[in-house]
Amino acid sequence: MTIFRYAKKWTQGFASAFGMYLGHYGAWIASGILCAAYLAAGHVNPQPGNIALFGAGITGAICVVIAGWTTANPTLYRAGLAIQVATPNWKRWKVTFAAGIFMIVTACIPAVNANLDRIVGYYGLFFMPLGVCIFIDIWVFPKIGLISDYAEKKNLLISWPATVTWIGSFLFSIFLYGKDHYVWLSGLLEGRQPEWLAKINADLLFMVAPEWVVAIILYLGFSLIQQKLRPGFIKSK
Repeated sequence: MTIFRYAKKWTQGFASAFGMYLGHYGAWIASGILCAAYLAAGHVNPQPGNIALFGAGITGAICVVIAGWTTANPTLYRAGLAIQVATPNWKRWKVTFAAGIFMIVTACIPAVNANLDRIVGYYGLFFMPLGVCIFIDIWVFPKIGLISDYAEKKNLLISWPATVTWIGSFLFSIFLYGKDHYVWLSGLLEGRQPEWLAKINADLLFMVAPEWVVAIILYLGFSLIQQKLRPGFIKSK
């Protein structure tokens, strides 16, 4: 994504789609095999460095370090671009430097490394509805007669359909996962769930697809209400 941000032709994205994208699939499959072998050998604490050292010795450990660098560079670059939106008066190198220092300190916290999959899962579910709103706004609205960038064009301070979609779909995922994994929520719902809901025992990392569908339904529905059913109300505001 970073390399082809300024590509002059859409076909230049083929290299990313068929190269890096499939390469990541291959890397994750290989990672899963190595992790399974590591655990089967009786080891615990399956961290990347430990797994690589077990699978390929010193060469594997060096590969993990190099892979970390190649991943960190574009990630820090796009993180700097994103943060600069909130700090427009900062130079880009300062923003990127601050983000890098923060991530270095965070990476040294053992609890973060031990629970990284959960952390990634939570923030993925938290930000994913925004991607849905952008996708629907750009690609779907023009095809169904709705206005893209409606809040901006109407000079609205906030897009309430996007806000409700963002919060609502995220809370949906947290509820569906938390009812079986959060003690306080499990106790609150004990004996009060319908049978069909009680049978659902969803893992956090499998909530992406359901949340995506919920976000699409919410954003389309509320945008339809905003633009078609109550246009006079919006104009009067």
